[in-house]
Amino acid sequence: MIFNNFNSSIGVHNIKIPSYLQGNNIAIKDKENMVLYSKEHLWAEKLDIALKRNLMNYLQDRFENANISSYPYDTPKLPDINIKLEIVKFMSDGKYIILEANYKIYNKHSDKITLKKYTQKVPHNDKYLNIVKQMNFVLKKLFDNISRSIYAKVN
Repeated sequence: MIFNNFNSSIGVHNIKIPSYLQGNNIAIKDKENMVLYSKEHLWAEKLDIALKRNLMNYLQDRFENANISSYPYDTPKLPDINIKLEIVKFMSDGKYIILEANYKIYNKHSDKITLKKYTQKVPHNDKYLNIVKQMNFVLKKLFDNISRSIYAKVN
């Protein structure tokens, strides 16, 4: 959904991720609840950097008239809307992709903070291409949830 009549500025803070996601490896939990990392299948860049860039691009696509900026901001003026995202869990358990996240939206004009918890679980097969496809799918759903929350808090 595109939000045409949205003229506010949006700031995106650095995204917090768990320590097991700090590298480029795709994480999969095995039957003994240990985290295993794929040696052959890697993210193109560090996950926190990629998530922030992709979230900013997603928001720019949804809020065409908004000025999307990255924290730390280039100006001393705080953006109208500020987003902080924390990924709590993001991995495959062998059958499902699980994404758990918390995010905070601060509206400078109303001086209100909205806190949201987000959980998504989708099935996948054992192929790494399918795992990555489903991981991207749950991230897109999270970004859509964030954009709808922003719009609801401003209008």
